[in-house]
Amino acid sequence: MAACRWLLAWIGLVICSVVTASAQAPPAGTAVTFPGAPGAPALRGHLHRPEGVGPFAAVVLLHGCGGLTSTNHWWADTLRSWGYVALLVDSLGPRGETVVCDTFRVDPLYARMPDAYAARSYLAGQPFVAAARIGLIGWSHGGITTLHAVDDVYLSRLGNDRFRAAIAFYPGCLIRLLRLNAPLLILIGEEDDWTPAARCRRMEVEPETSHEFTLKIYPGAYHEFDRRDRDAHVYLGHRLERHHEAAIDAEQRVQRFLIRHLGP
Repeated sequence: MAACRWLLAWIGLVICSVVTASAQAPPAGTAVTFPGAPGAPALRGHLHRPEGVGPFAAVVLLHGCGGLTSTNHWWADTLRSWGYVALLVDSLGPRGETVVCDTFRVDPLYARMPDAYAARSYLAGQPFVAAARIGLIGWSHGGITTLHAVDDVYLSRLGNDRFRAAIAFYPGCLIRLLRLNAPLLILIGEEDDWTPAARCRRMEVEPETSHEFTLKIYPGAYHEFDRRDRDAHVYLGHRLERHHEAAIDAEQRVQRFLIRHLGP
């Protein structure tokens, strides 16, 4: 009988663990396919939409060099819970790639920036999206893309539509932003040894821009400080680690920034 009770308790623990893990896993949203830029493959994405008819403000999300992660899906669902449509774009799968961290085969400027604007066009065509209120968020490799996407010097061939606001998590900062065309928030860790914060400090933003530029550097935080996985590890020689205080502060800053520039 004791053995039987132990077995039942063990089965209950396993079932409980599975249910808990499932409850914590962020939903994947609705799978969508939409046209890429001319000459680029059709793109895939995950659409997270609030309840109701809208129109809602929307955000395009760009993953890092390792492709879609649970952190990206968590952010997409969090944005949905705040009342935004969120489109998480897969830039790697349609090109036959899974990881480009050590190859950069999918270029942030020439491949992924057109992806961002293709996603924006797709959202703008949806009846439940407010086309004039679409923002952009990118992480790491996608963060570099985000910086390119809000500098008008790169955008002559992509039409006249622009993002209303942009957020870059731990991007590889550029030397300068010449013609910033939207409010920009950069969030990065002081200890980041993959995309160093010092480069963001030195990045020049042309003074004549009328758009808000904010750089927040978190002391003690490493690359991927907002990751949902709490275990630190080293990847390609770089430390990846969640920093709880930085992650919570970043979440609050993102929400305030989006409310200010896209509306509630």
